[in-house]
Amino acid sequence: MAMAAARKATSSATARFVQTRSRSSGTRAFSVSEEDKLAREAVGREIQQKKEELYDVIAKAEQSFGTSNFQNLRLLQHLSVQVNPRPWDWEWRHLRFSRRVNSVLEMAGFFSLGCMVSHWSKKYKKLREASEELRGLEEELRVLKEEHEAGEWHRPMSN
Repeated sequence: MAMAAARKATSSATARFVQTRSRSSGTRAFSVSEEDKLAREAVGREIQQKKEELYDVIAKAEQSFGTSNFQNLRLLQHLSVQVNPRPWDWEWRHLRFSRRVNSVLEMAGFFSLGCMVSHWSKKYKKLREASEELRGLEEELRVLKEEHEAGEWHRPMSN
């Protein structure tokens, strides 16, 4: 009887521990996830704000001082795609359009390069095969010349 009471007390204590643990860990996991989500959103907003500020600073420097630097223009093109839309800003429109054109030209270049490599690899393979065939014919010609010089070669008689 004492053993049954001890078992019952142990099982109910274990059940309470499991319930408490699962509730507390679930709540803690949810709150950590929520805090993590809020922190990520805050960092994302801060990064977006910095992108906007950097775009404004570089664009203003380009307009005011005419510091046409390739790296700055390229960075402005990249940022123009990532900042919030500014349809009233003609410079933003131009940069965004030029970024799109550059992307299309890059893809076309890679595609063309791939086609050229494929085409020339096939041509190279045929050239290599022809070269091997030519080596074989040269060897055959050398053997025939040696036979002719040794007097072993006779013309076939025609009737």
